[in-house]
Amino acid sequence: MVSGIAPGTCFTYHVNIGEQTGTYWIHSHIIGQYPNGLRCPFIILDPDPPYRYDRQEVISVSDWVFPGNIMLTKV
Repeated sequence: MVSGIAPGTCFTYHVNIGEQTGTYWIHSHIIGQYPNGLRCPFIILDPDPPYRYDRQEVISVSDWVFPGNIMLTKV
């Protein structure tokens, strides 16, 4: 079984984003980590934003996965 990044270690992703900015999201593809909540926003700030704002908030909304997902990860 491939387990991704081993416990107690780290991995640095190098991503060439060029001029791209915005709010995206990242998530795992290992077993049931995504449906069980392992995901987060990925925000690339514009060094010269086209407008001003007082604050920025990120809200992540998702369906909650039924308990059967635990059984699926044991297969």
